[in-house]
Amino acid sequence: MKKLSCLVLTAAMLFCSAAGLSAPSSAENAVNELVPIKRYGIALDRENEIITGIPGTVTAPELCDMFVDPNNAVSVSYNGSTLMTEPVPTGAVLTNNSESFTVIIYGDVNSDAKVNLSDVAVILKKVAKWDVSPNEFASDVNVDGKTNLSDVAMILQKIAKWRVYLGGSGMIVVEEPQKAKHEDASLKLAFGNSIDRYTPDTEIGDAVTDVMYCAKNEIEFTQFALQSMGGHNDLSVSISDFKNGKGEKLRTELYQQTFVTITDERSDIDVIADVMAPVLTDIDIKAGAICPFGIKVFPDKDASYGLYEATVTVKDADGKEIKTALVYLNVWDFVLPDASNCRTSFGLGHAAIGSSSTATTEERYKNYYDFFIENRMNPVLLPYDVCSEEAKQYLDDPRVNSFLAGGEGYGGTYDVTDEQLAERYALLSQNEEWMKKAYFYFDDEPLPWTKEGVTVAQQAASIKENYERAQRLFPGAKLVIPNHHNEITDDSPEQMPFGEDIVGYCMKYSSILCPHSWMFKDYNKTNENIVYTKEMADRFGSLQDRIAKKLEEDPSAEFWWYTSDNPRDGMCNIYITKSGMECRALFWQQYLYGADGFLYWASNEFHLVNSRNTHMSNIYAGLLCYSNKIYKTDEAVGSVRVEMIRDGIEDFDYLHMIEEQYGKEVADRFVERITTDLLEYSTDSKVLEEVRIEMGELLQGWIY
Repeated sequence: MKKLSCLVLTAAMLFCSAAGLSAPSSAENAVNELVPIKRYGIALDRENEIITGIPGTVTAPELCDMFVDPNNAVSVSYNGSTLMTEPVPTGAVLTNNSESFTVIIYGDVNSDAKVNLSDVAVILKKVAKWDVSPNEFASDVNVDGKTNLSDVAMILQKIAKWRVYLGGSGMIVVEEPQKAKHEDASLKLAFGNSIDRYTPDTEIGDAVTDVMYCAKNEIEFTQFALQSMGGHNDLSVSISDFKNGKGEKLRTELYQQTFVTITDERSDIDVIADVMAPVLTDIDIKAGAICPFGIKVFPDKDASYGLYEATVTVKDADGKEIKTALVYLNVWDFVLPDASNCRTSFGLGHAAIGSSSTATTEERYKNYYDFFIENRMNPVLLPYDVCSEEAKQYLDDPRVNSFLAGGEGYGGTYDVTDEQLAERYALLSQNEEWMKKAYFYFDDEPLPWTKEGVTVAQQAASIKENYERAQRLFPGAKLVIPNHHNEITDDSPEQMPFGEDIVGYCMKYSSILCPHSWMFKDYNKTNENIVYTKEMADRFGSLQDRIAKKLEEDPSAEFWWYTSDNPRDGMCNIYITKSGMECRALFWQQYLYGADGFLYWASNEFHLVNSRNTHMSNIYAGLLCYSNKIYKTDEAVGSVRVEMIRDGIEDFDYLHMIEEQYGKEVADRFVERITTDLLEYSTDSKVLEEVRIEMGELLQGWIY
C-alpha cells in the first residue's frame, strides 16, 4: 500500500524531539488506548470492537504503522497466530497491551485478504438465503445496514477498477499516470506545486499527480500545466469536485493561468503567468508551448479530515477525453480560524474597476472586495459606508480585521467631515470589536525633505493636525502613517522637524506603527539602500527597540509593516515578477520581525495593463487582480500572487497557532528554516513544503 508521506512521520518525530516537545495527552495514554494516526482516516468502533476505514489491502506492519505506538506494543494476529509480513484479512485482531479490535476489510467477506469474485459469490449465496455467514460489516460495502445486490454491484465496480471506496474507507494516493479513453500522447499533463511560478520556458517535469495539505477552513492551491508537442486547438479543461471515500464533496475551482508580457525595460523577465482567468474552453496551445492552470479547494469548518481526490479532464475539439489525471487533498483535523492573526490593508479603488454590464461600479467593487476577504486580504474601504445598515454584515465578519474609517489611504479618497467622524464614532464605539478594526490613514510616507512641494515642517504640521482632529472627534482613533525613509544629514537641520527624526515624530502621532519592510535591513551588512542607518541607530536606538518601547508604553498600539514598488532585487515583495518563494517568505519575515499586520499600497492599477490583460507597462504596478471586462463576468479576476499571498498569510496563522500551543521557541525553529533576515531566505519550494507539512502535523496533534 502507498502511504501519504512516510517521511512526514519521521520528520515530525525528530522535530518534536529536537524541540523538547512531548506528545499530547492522547499519546501519553497510548499504552492503554489504541490511537490511530489521523491522516489515514481509520475509525475505531469501541461499541462493536471493530476497526474500519482501512485504506485498501494492507500488510500487518503497514497496519501497525497506522497507530501511535510509543511502546512498540501494537500487533496483528489471525486465528491465534501473529501476522508478520502477511496481508491482513477481515477477522484479524489488532491489539496492544490492553485493547483488541477485529479488523474489517470491506469487501473481503471470506477473509482471504483479497477482494475478488469469491467474495461476490459468498454475498450472492447470502442473498439467495444459502447457509453462509459472511462478516456482516465487511459485506455491507455501501454501509446502508444491509447486505444485498447493491453491495455486489459496488464490489464488482471495485474489481473492474472503478474508483469506488468500499465502506467509505480511506483513500490511498495513486501515483501511476491515468490513461484517457482517447489518450493523446502528444499532449503532456504535469503537476507543479503551490509555490513555483510558470514562464513560457518552464520545464514542467513529469509529476502525474500532486498531494495538497491544509486545515479545515483553509483554501488550498496547486498548479499543473499542459504542454503540446505538435500544437492543439479548441481544448477544454475541467475538474471534478474533490471527494473523500464517503463521497463527501468539497467546493473546487479551476482557472487557466494566462501569461502577461512585461514591456518595462527594467524587468529581467519578459513573460510570466499571473492572471487566474475563468477561461477553460477554446484553449489553443502552440507546438512546444505550455499552458498552466490553477486549482483551488475550499474545505469548510465541518469538512471531514482525511484524503480527498479529484479528476482533471482534458477534451479535444470533438469532445473526446484525451487526457486525465488524479490530484489529492489531505485535510488535517484542525480548523483555521476565520479571524486571521495577520491584520491586512490592501489598496483597492472603485474607479479602476468600472462597469461594462448591468452591474454598477459599486456592485462590482463589492465582488472584488468579497474576493479579497475570502482570501484573507482586507481592502482599505468597505463596500458600503461605515454607518450604513449594509456595512454591519462586514463589521461583524471575523474575516474583516481592518477598514478605513477616514482619510486618504490608497484605494480611493475617504475624507470625512467633522460631523461624519463624530457619527462614525457614535456607531463604532458601541462595539469594541468594531473599534479594533477601524483605522485612519491621513498622511502617507512623510520624507525628511520637501515632498511634492510640501516642506518637512508642513508635513509635520499635517501629521499633528490630523492626529489631534481624529482624537478629538473619534477618541482612541488609530492612525497609520507609513514610513519609508529616515536619513539624517547634519548640515540640513530642516530635516529634523521640532528636533526629532521622521520616524520618531510619526510614532508620537500614530498608534499603528508602519515602517517599510526595507527599513529593517541590517545596517552592519554591506548592501544598498540602507534607509535606517547606523547613525540613526546611534542617535535614537534601533528601529526594533523604538517599536518595542512604543508598544510597551501604549498597549493599544500596533506594529504593521508594508511594501510597495519597493523593496526590489534581493528582498521579498509581491509585485508581478517576484517568485512564489518571495511572496510566501515575506509573511514568514513578518513573523520574524514581530509585525502584527501588512499594508500594501494598491491592488488594481488596471491602467498599467492593456485591456486584454496580456501586456504590462510597469513592472512595479500596484496590481494583484485584473479587470474582468473581457471575460464577460462581474466576478473578480485574481492573480497567481493572490494565491501565494493568502498561503503566506495562512503560514503566518500556523506560526501563531504553534506559538499559542507550543511556545514561541517552537515557532521560531520553523521560521529559521525559511528565513533569518530580510536578505536571507530559502528559495527552495521543497523546503517550504516540507516545513509546512510538519507544522500541520504538529497542529493536528503532533503526528496523529
